[in-house]
Amino acid sequence: MMENSAGGRRDRFFSATGISDGIVTGPIRFRREGTAQVIGRTHGDAAVELDRAERARKALLSSYREEEQRARSAGMKEQAGIYLSRQMILEDEELRKFRDSLMELQRYSAEYAVQEAFAYAAWAISRSGDRLLSDRRKDILDVGKEYLARLRSIEESKVKVADKVAMEKPHPEKYILAAKDLLPSEILQLPREELLGVILKEGSFDSHAAILIRSFGIPAVIRCEELSGLWDGQEVSLDAEAGRVYLRPDAQLKAQLRKKEERRKETERILDAYRDRECVTPDGKKVLLLANIGDPAEIRIAALSGADGIGLFRTEFLFLDSEEEPSEEAQFDVYREAAAAMAGKPVVIRTFDIGSDKSAEYLRMEPESNPALGFRGIRVSLMHTAFFKKQLRAALRAAAYGDIRILLPMISDPEEVRVSRDILNECKAELKQEGKTAGEVQLGVMIETPAAVLCAEELAQLVDFFSIGTNDLLQYTCAMDRQNPTLRPFVKPYHPALMREIRMTVEAGHAAGIPVSICGEIASDEKKAPAFLDMGVDSLSVTPRRILPLKRALCELQP
Repeated sequence: MMENSAGGRRDRFFSATGISDGIVTGPIRFRREGTAQVIGRTHGDAAVELDRAERARKALLSSYREEEQRARSAGMKEQAGIYLSRQMILEDEELRKFRDSLMELQRYSAEYAVQEAFAYAAWAISRSGDRLLSDRRKDILDVGKEYLARLRSIEESKVKVADKVAMEKPHPEKYILAAKDLLPSEILQLPREELLGVILKEGSFDSHAAILIRSFGIPAVIRCEELSGLWDGQEVSLDAEAGRVYLRPDAQLKAQLRKKEERRKETERILDAYRDRECVTPDGKKVLLLANIGDPAEIRIAALSGADGIGLFRTEFLFLDSEEEPSEEAQFDVYREAAAAMAGKPVVIRTFDIGSDKSAEYLRMEPESNPALGFRGIRVSLMHTAFFKKQLRAALRAAAYGDIRILLPMISDPEEVRVSRDILNECKAELKQEGKTAGEVQLGVMIETPAAVLCAEELAQLVDFFSIGTNDLLQYTCAMDRQNPTLRPFVKPYHPALMREIRMTVEAGHAAGIPVSICGEIASDEKKAPAFLDMGVDSLSVTPRRILPLKRALCELQP
């Protein structure tokens, strides 16, 4: 618990991590744990159990497909993506083989085999210790529960299983839900008309659950470590933006929080007026404000924020939780959806920036003593040409549905671009020979190494656009590991060397007639953005939630 002095008194609050905006006050209600039923372990006829298991799997798979299509038709990309992910789990061939072997060799019942197979798959992922896979583990367990529900022929609820958390009956009073964590399927069933907010003891900001909560506009926090069942029924105030939970707030605090929420909503209303407005500074300079995204679910958020396009689609985050190399078809589906959702606006697909802090098991990458300076980005793609070509082919096919552009990461040598363009041309020729429709794409490079800056004039002759990745560029310029918290006091986001590099890149790009964008964190700094415009930067790519505040600041610049 922490204290904050205000107006001569102390407000006692519990710290958490906000995953959405909003301030609410109401009674807190805890999710109650149910009791698990006993599942029969053995059976008499393997063929019968195999048939039961497969019929239940196909029924659930069909249900997921219907829900996916329904979500897409309603424009709910987040929910559609989750149902697609669940289909992939059910269609996993290794998981099905393991399930079948338990029934055939161990003579397990269908229910017991499903339970054990999904539990083992979740356990295997947990052994990796990779926090990025924690969501995958939860999804597997959640699908396993729904699978068991199908086997038990429980019709009243698709996710109601014997060992599922039991929710209390609807309460006439609106409430704030508290739980250790929530699964996506549970969030989809929450009675949103009764729900004020959500407080979770665990969870992660970029989980499927968090994405859904944000898409529903529910004020919520995660990682509230002090959350206790003793709070059940108590009144709390939840400040999601500040990441604070106030237990038994007094009248004065509630009044202050109400005023803060009114100011936030008023700011939202003001910003909303800029949603469909072009970003033009008072001196007449037009600036494109693009969105950085790492998940298809964020595309809709970007579109609603008034983004002029997707300036950085971090594609590796789509597949880091996959045990298998992403197929061309899977990538094509994602890129095509992005192109369609942005309705003609540019979608810049950065090719897989795997390496450093982003590993991929299916590439069999060896551990490195200094991964930030090792096998990553374009180096991985050029060493795994078949892997690289799948992504390029998928992007070319998706370009037939919209303005798709390709961005190469971690470039340090013009030869890397020449080879990449040759491979891209090979892909075009292959698709034409196969009779598959492909569109034209622009090719750009990330300027995120000092070598790229110093070679910018030559690089500009080889590509159609530049995108400056200031996060890595600062790291490599100043020789400071961006993942090392000890170095934070020494990091200067606007180091003079970095600012000179930005200016040099813009000058080189414009001399060759190509546009230059900034896609690092500093691009969203409302106070520094005017300096980038003065340098000649053509566009800024930021997180979706920063687009409207940045647009307002640039449109209202004081002369």
